[in-house]
Amino acid sequence: MEEKEQAITPEQIAAWKMEHGYVFKTTISGTELIFRTVTRDDYVEIMQDAATNDAADPEKATVEKCLLNKVPADLLYKKGGIATVLYEQIMLKSGFQQIECEEL
Repeated sequence: MEEKEQAITPEQIAAWKMEHGYVFKTTISGTELIFRTVTRDDYVEIMQDAATNDAADPEKATVEKCLLNKVPADLLYKKGGIATVLYEQIMLKSGFQQIECEEL
C-alpha cells in the first residue's frame, strides 16, 4: 500500500523537536521532507551494519532512520538523486561536513 503525505502540524513539529532536538525541513521535487539529525550512536550503528553486511546501504539507512514524515514510498528512489541529496543535507546538519576551516 502506498503511503500518503501527511499534513505536518505545529504540534507534530514541537513533538519531534522534544524527541530529537534538531528538526529540519527541505523541499525536494515539490515534496516537503522533515528530517532529524543523525546521532553519533545512529552513525556508529549504521557503519557497523555496513561493515558486516555487504548488502547494507549506509546512505539509505541514514535517510530511512532520520526522515520523520511519511512520503510516497517511491519518492526517494524513483529519481536516483533524491535520497542522495537528502542524505547530504542530513549529514551536513549533523555536523559531518566542515563548512569553513582556517589554517593557523
